[in-house]
Amino acid sequence: MISVNVGGLVGPSRRRVFYHWLRTVVNAEIILLQETHCNTHTRALKWSEEWGGVDRAHRANTLDRLAWFSLSSSSSKGGSAILITKKFANTHTLTQVTTTDTHNGAWVHLHVIHKATNIPLTYSSTYPPLSQISGC
Repeated sequence: MISVNVGGLVGPSRRRVFYHWLRTVVNAEIILLQETHCNTHTRALKWSEEWGGVDRAHRANTLDRLAWFSLSSSSSKGGSAILITKKFANTHTLTQVTTTDTHNGAWVHLHVIHKATNIPLTYSSTYPPLSQISGC
């Protein structure tokens, strides 16, 4: 597992390079992202398709995906995401995905069950509203 503050993925070439790096260099089956700057549902679906996590025929079923994005309030700050590999999807049963997008922050919770052990697990990628935290 890896957690990365990406500082925005709005640029297509930046996403392409970042996704390539994750696939070829990073040996992680689950990727937690913060500061994605993803601010529309259309953008979230496009970025999921680029990761390989959803095709147009399965957009409605969130458990068939390999990527989930919370939406930020702008294209220049906020947002979080969870990306998984096909290997992870083959060894876990996805049971629930929750995305929350508010002025109080953004997060994605991914609930799975490990197939071999039947152990439930929860992964969370969170982007807190630092401007509302005292001292930040």
